[in-house]
Amino acid sequence: MSESYQLTAMETCVRWAQILSSDRYLKHRRLLLSPYNLCPSVVQDLDEMKRFRAYGIEYSLDVPFLWNLRDFLFCEEVASNVEELRLRMSETLTSNDKLHLPVLKEKWSVMRSRVTLPKLRTVVMDDPNWVINPIMLQHSEQIRDLTVRYIDKESFVMATGLRPFENLQSLTVVADHSRSFPRLTASDLTRSHALLFQRLKYLKITDGVDAFYFAYKSIFREATNLETLIIHGVDMSENAFNQIDGLKKLKELYLYCRIYQSRLVRHLALPNLQKLTTCQQMAPLSSTPNLKVLHIKDHKRLGGRFMFGEEEKLAGYFKQFNQRLERLKLERIDLDSTFVKLICSLSRLQSLEMLGVEMEQTAIERVFNSLAELRMAHFERCNLVVSFSYAKEVESKDEDSKNLTGFFEQMRRDFADCYIVDVNCRVVHRCFVSKRLS
Repeated sequence: MSESYQLTAMETCVRWAQILSSDRYLKHRRLLLSPYNLCPSVVQDLDEMKRFRAYGIEYSLDVPFLWNLRDFLFCEEVASNVEELRLRMSETLTSNDKLHLPVLKEKWSVMRSRVTLPKLRTVVMDDPNWVINPIMLQHSEQIRDLTVRYIDKESFVMATGLRPFENLQSLTVVADHSRSFPRLTASDLTRSHALLFQRLKYLKITDGVDAFYFAYKSIFREATNLETLIIHGVDMSENAFNQIDGLKKLKELYLYCRIYQSRLVRHLALPNLQKLTTCQQMAPLSSTPNLKVLHIKDHKRLGGRFMFGEEEKLAGYFKQFNQRLERLKLERIDLDSTFVKLICSLSRLQSLEMLGVEMEQTAIERVFNSLAELRMAHFERCNLVVSFSYAKEVESKDEDSKNLTGFFEQMRRDFADCYIVDVNCRVVHRCFVSKRLS
């Protein structure tokens, strides 16, 4: 929340004023430093602003602001207490060992300041042009949570592969989509990288250009202490996917990418896995005794049969967790009768969310009648199929909307213990030729 929104909220609501001004919240709330709040007219607010523990700094050519920023950020109260910095300052962070505030056209007027931040634990570098900067390099040994956006593999290697990062536990890497990012390979990773990945408990890689395609396997081989792995990418090789089977401490696995599979693909045995997201095809599993949350995304039927394979294979997959799963989210999926039957087998399911799903309207009733412990159901932008004979006229759209509203209202009455939400769902008619007509 920006400073202006924070002030508006505090002025509008007494409760928000109490929350936003409390010491407990200030430790986690980020203050965006800008020319609007670091200027002579608001000097009286500086003492209040110094109570924050997290700051966001946006790039600005306003030279007075940069001078005020230097005085504010490096004052004793702030420098000794700040825990998080979110930086986006292309022209003010240089690649040597000092922080320049400000950088002016005349070299003689450049003001240099070395910053010491003993409590700094989190650094977010949103600017891909200056990932090699003094803030990160000077404080690498104390940083626990690092987010960096890269534009090429050289900057990735230099920023993360030359410092020990001895206390780093969480790393978020973003390959900038607007640049030509050559693919990383195992040979690009240094010994420092290996030690870094071995320490991590949380790793998120956002890669829309497949820059990490050849590096995933080496990264996963080292990152054996991971508890959370998130991949937002395009493709993942079978060898890289197989390496995930060695991450036995994983509790959360989110694979937003396509996985190349053959008969040699390994079925994952992850004893501690609690949450799984899989896209475009199912991630093969052999043992996930603690899986509680499953998100399946972007699966479509092919040629009238569900693309996961034969019915017995799909049933075997659900058998891994059908007595334990508590939350199921389905997104952009065509559900056939086989899959609906398997959903009905999830006897412990408490929450069901469907986004962009196409299924028979009658299947919803089957699901609710089968899941006695279901307490929340959310349907959004779903196509509910209603079949009709060739001889029957299709009802108007207004009538469809009316009938659908009545359908969900009736569902809420019939299943009062379940909180049911429907948003922008619609009826889709499917014609069939009855035996009498044929």
